[in-house]
Amino acid sequence: LLQVSPYVFSDCAHLTSLNLSHNLISQLFHDSLTKCPLLKRVDLSDNRLTTLADALPQASAVRRLDVSRNRLELLQWNELPPRLEHLIADSNIITLLGAATKSKVRSASLRGNLIEQLSADQIPDSIEQLDLAANRVQHIAPATFASKTLLRSLDLSDNRLSELSEESLLANGVHSIDVSLRGNPLRCSCEFHWIKKTDVVKRKVNVVGMSDTLCTHPVSGKVITMDKVDTKDLLCNYSQVCEPDCVCCQFGNCDCKALLDLSDNAIVRLSGDEFHKTTAISHLFLNGNRLQTIERGLADKLPMLTTVCLNIDCVNFIFDYSVPTFCFSEHMSTSFLFFSSY
Repeated sequence: LLQVSPYVFSDCAHLTSLNLSHNLISQLFHDSLTKCPLLKRVDLSDNRLTTLADALPQASAVRRLDVSRNRLELLQWNELPPRLEHLIADSNIITLLGAATKSKVRSASLRGNLIEQLSADQIPDSIEQLDLAANRVQHIAPATFASKTLLRSLDLSDNRLSELSEESLLANGVHSIDVSLRGNPLRCSCEFHWIKKTDVVKRKVNVVGMSDTLCTHPVSGKVITMDKVDTKDLLCNYSQVCEPDCVCCQFGNCDCKALLDLSDNAIVRLSGDEFHKTTAISHLFLNGNRLQTIERGLADKLPMLTTVCLNIDCVNFIFDYSVPTFCFSEHMSTSFLFFSSY
């Protein structure tokens, strides 16, 4: 079967379920489903459809639609049956979702497509279950799910998310949302501080499979499961500010972070004055710079400092051993200073 012609089901007034799967259908003609007032379920999976615009908006009684494994690139919610509640559109080549302002869809499975980003207007406010696993989602706009007050389940596994802020995920509903983030290249960043807030996690968000959800430490490269990650491992980029809990990301305002990585910045001199607001630092990474002098006041300016890592391989490096470069205080561990040079 290559197409569905107009009025082909006009004598099927009592038809409630229609299975046209595993054909070669590339076109649904206008009026092909208009004479089916009781039609509730339509299966068009495993065909060659590139659009749903012509016939499905007229299928006013359809509640469940399966268009999996077709050739859809754009999902326009207004091309679907007006009373549709359950949509299955897995394994197409959908890259973009249209505006969903009038959609009544309650559950949508869009697994295995090519969707890269999400925003609030692309998802129906009526949505209760949304499956976006195995797409290419790498950005979710703030407040995307804020108005999805009925949302109970959200599958974002096996996408390309590196960060996910609390503002992007939370909904204003009374129920918590079960969220799956497994299989994403997550970074252990301050964007995930909300995961350590038990009031948020228990009341609003339930991250399922925490022991199988991994993030990579931005400094050490260590892979940590989300159920074991510590708040101190959730680091920020220096260009970010993570208010209200911690203003931790501007170079001159790092008063609440214990790890500071200044590697590969071509630094030639440290006096200690640079760290006047960084007294909590315990680990300082200075690898790959061009340091010639580190003055004795550094340890005094960083009272919590226990480890400095200098992996020096720069040919311009000149270390003046005649000048005391560190004041070794009693609290420093034996691993305080590590040098390697050519």
